[in-house]
Formats: sequence, structure tokens, C-alpha cells
Amino acid sequence: MRFDYSTHVQEVPCAMRAAETALAGRYDALIIAMLRQRCLADQLPAYGDVFDAQLHAHMNRGVLLLYQRAKSLPDLCALAAGEG
Repeated sequence: MRFDYSTHVQEVPCAMRAAETALAGRYDALIIAMLRQRCLADQLPAYGDVFDAQLHAHMNRGVLLLYQRAKSLPDLCALAAGEG
């Protein structure tokens, strides 16, 4: 699935916007802006397929880190509380 983050927010259908923000919630715009800035700093395109690949890689790294640090529900709760 490919999300076109270059589309202006008001032009995106409500259901699509909900799908985009499901993981980041209210921080969606900030996270996308930071990832775009990182792409530019690395001299990579900040839109299109390259950006989509960078977003995918970033999410995979996050899932892998979470998998390594949380082996149980109490572990996950401790991480969420900032104790891990």
C-alpha cells in the first residue's frame, strides 16, 4: 500500500487520512516532516517512491526495536511508562 504524503491534507479523503494517522496519531505531521528533513539531509528525494521506502524502513526498524525490548505485556507497559 502506498500513501501519497505530498497531497495537501484537505484534499485527502477522510478515510485515507484516518489510515495515515492510525500509527502516529496527532504526531503524524511532525513525524512525516522529520522524516522528510532526514531524507533531504541524506540527499534523498523527500517525496515519491524513495520517501515511501524510507518510511517503510523506519517503521520496520521501530517494530524490530520494540520486538527486542518487549517480550511480554508488562514489558510493553513499562516501555510506555518510560521505565524501559
